[in-house]
Amino acid sequence: MNALEKIGKVILWILFWYYLIPYYLLKKYVFKHSKRDRLWSSLSSVVIVFVLFCCWVNSLPDDDSSTSTTEPKVHYIVKKVGQKELIKAQIKEKVLDKEEKKEEAEYEKLVAALAAAKNKAKKEKLAEEKAEKEAKEEAAKEVKRDNYSANSSQSTKTEHHHNSGAPAGNHGDMNTADSGKIVGNRNSKIYHVPGQAGYRMNSANAVYFDSEAEAKAAGYRKALR
Repeated sequence: MNALEKIGKVILWILFWYYLIPYYLLKKYVFKHSKRDRLWSSLSSVVIVFVLFCCWVNSLPDDDSSTSTTEPKVHYIVKKVGQKELIKAQIKEKVLDKEEKKEEAEYEKLVAALAAAKNKAKKEKLAEEKAEKEAKEEAAKEVKRDNYSANSSQSTKTEHHHNSGAPAGNHGDMNTADSGKIVGNRNSKIYHVPGQAGYRMNSANAVYFDSEAEAKAAGYRKALR
């Protein structure tokens, strides 16, 4: 609040109290029988207004003290920015934008690399599962082949024992050693030549050949003994 505003309020306050309240009351009730009621009313009003004014001025707080105790003074500094500073700020902003774009590009590269690594790991896992499956299948085939070979070897040994080691007179109604010819067994596809150890067989299964070449051409093989 400046000095002019204070003075204006004081004047209005004096006028208000002088003309409306003290003057009116003194003239009507105190000096109503006096011949100079206006003069005495005016003087009395002035005294009353002066006393009230002094009391009011004393009751007013000091602006400087109240301001200093309640609120600190704030000083604002206005700094003018020159053309050079503005250019530097613009350059700095461009550099920051460039660095931000670079970081975004690196982040995108990292995301792409992570996705590629996941896809690669997935493919490797599928390849391992496929290889493991193929290995199991191959092992099963190998076991099957081994079993087949073992069975074949066992049947060959059994047949060999039957053809070479069985003494005459085991089975059948004829002996190959007594025929004097090349005799083949229709069931076993084995032929015997004269001079080999004979074995008995059913005459119904006997096939006679004129030479070993003829027997081999027919799909027969020679007995081991």
